[in-house]
Amino acid sequence: MSSNNQVLIEEKINETADAVTLVLKQHDSIKNYKSGQFITLLLNIGGEKVRRSYSFSSSPETDSKPSITIKKIQDGKASTYLFNTIKAGDSLEFQQPAGIFTLDKASSESLVFIGAGSGITPLISMIKTALANKKFKKICLIYSNRNEDSVIFKKKLEELKAAYSNFEVIYTYSQPHDTSLPKGRLNQSQFIKIIEHIKDLAVAKTDYFLCGPDGMLEEVKHGLEILQVASSKIHKESFVTTNENDSVFVSVPEHAGDANEVTIMYQGSEYKFTVKPGKTILQSALDEDIDLPYSCMSGLCTACMGKCLSGKVEMGDQDGLSEKEVKNGYVLTCVGRPAVAGTVIEID
Repeated sequence: MSSNNQVLIEEKINETADAVTLVLKQHDSIKNYKSGQFITLLLNIGGEKVRRSYSFSSSPETDSKPSITIKKIQDGKASTYLFNTIKAGDSLEFQQPAGIFTLDKASSESLVFIGAGSGITPLISMIKTALANKKFKKICLIYSNRNEDSVIFKKKLEELKAAYSNFEVIYTYSQPHDTSLPKGRLNQSQFIKIIEHIKDLAVAKTDYFLCGPDGMLEEVKHGLEILQVASSKIHKESFVTTNENDSVFVSVPEHAGDANEVTIMYQGSEYKFTVKPGKTILQSALDEDIDLPYSCMSGLCTACMGKCLSGKVEMGDQDGLSEKEVKNGYVLTCVGRPAVAGTVIEID
């Protein structure tokens, strides 16, 4: 069974009426995180073990201490616990940073970030890092919220806008308090209009980072396709906000096949076990008391991602991976099973 870590909460900051930031004490297992990554918390809530992944809102380039930001979800077990109960001085059990939704993917002279609600969390981390690096000609954030009061990091965004002439922020609201403002959720046509009016933006020479609910991601992605942006320049991460009190339904390949042995390489250890028909790799690992990283269990968040070094993995829903990542051998253990015996997967 893999070991986890404990980190101290040094400060708890209220961001909005339903969002808080937890500033963490520096920790050896966190110090090398990248902007856009997340950590998985392992919580004990009323005797029940609950795990959730939260993105860093801090930047390793500009912030001396790591921080994560949590938005309270209605009826959400973990988010409500962190919002209402956890306080400065408490410790949290966590697994090391993970995720590939990072600036490493950017190869263009300009960046556009598109987020909704708590989807701003990994984006502001990347924005702060990108601005500090001073190598991008234009950086723009399109940020969608219900109203002006629900904007997370509003003060910080305005400070960054004032400090960097190449940084622009565009807010959209579905239900604005100010009736003179445009009203409605960010959709394909609205997004295209916004992009076309951004000054000095070379649309085809820009990397786009999207984070928010699936509906918004699809609208924006379709808009970018109409604008003829190459798929290699579109990077997205879905924020999973399923009811935390409900069971998660896991998609497995339709043809479950035979039982096959798989080897997982994780944190310097090697685990061998058999994946039975109808089971995913992750489910089988947990049955063997092997504590692999995971969160959503539905193929979206990529917390469980690994690279198939040999053999073959069949997957059900794999929306969390890009075509390039699939081509390069990356797999999601929460929706995958070994198609052949002797499959080997490495998890960072």
